[in-house]
Amino acid sequence: KRTAYKYNTNGDQTEMAKYDGAGSLLEKELWTYSPTGEKNAEVTFDGKSVLVKKVLILYDNKGMKTTRLTYDGKGALVTEKKYTYEQLLAFTVAVFEKIGCSKEDASAAAINLLNADVR
Repeated sequence: KRTAYKYNTNGDQTEMAKYDGAGSLLEKELWTYSPTGEKNAEVTFDGKSVLVKKVLILYDNKGMKTTRLTYDGKGALVTEKKYTYEQLLAFTVAVFEKIGCSKEDASAAAINLLNADVR
C-alpha cells in the first residue's frame, strides 16, 4: 500500500490518493481553498472515480468557520454542523483585557487565536 500527496503553491494539501499493493487506486480525496487560504471543500472519490462524499465549509466575513455541510455521493445532505464562537470569543477577550490588553488589542488577539484554532 502507498499514499501519494499533492500540494498547492501555498503548501496546502490539495490531494491524497491511496493505492493498494498492486498500484490500483483505492480512494482519492481533494481539497480546495479560498483566496484567503481557508479550506472550503473536501471531495472523496472511490477507486473508480465515483463520488463518495462532498464537504462544504462556510466562513463568516471575519474568517471564522460557521458551517460544515456533508453530502453523500448522490448529493443528499448527511450532516450539518454549526460552529458558534460568541461565548468563547467574549471569554477570550475578557482574559486578554484582564492581563492588560486594550479592548481593541484584546479583540484582535482573541479573533486571531480562535481563527487559528478552527482551521
